[in-house]
Amino acid sequence: MCHIAITSLLFQHEVEFEELNNEILAPLVFERIFSLKGKEEFSKEEICIGVYTRRNKVNLDVIGSIEPSLVYNGPLPFEPWNDLEVTWPLCGEPTENLGREAYITWERGKLKINK
Repeated sequence: MCHIAITSLLFQHEVEFEELNNEILAPLVFERIFSLKGKEEFSKEEICIGVYTRRNKVNLDVIGSIEPSLVYNGPLPFEPWNDLEVTWPLCGEPTENLGREAYITWERGKLKINK
């Protein structure tokens, strides 16, 4: 198992590890919007860190690894026990959609600017 954090960084080219600045790198705070039938729409902010398996069946390029304390100073437990102060979702295996929260956040911002 490993923790994977999604950042707000988006690139239109293949990224080299050396391009990343650890001093400004941070997990994305994502606004997840829920729309349930018969209920008023609501949202919840979450830090985009998940617990994933180390199996990379979709062959995502791994360009490096960062010491977690450089980008997040809180606890990083693997267990999703309810009595822990902080828990992270169990996300299973990484998929081709890994990081979609960054794209959604960018699209939301882009749409607000164009209005």
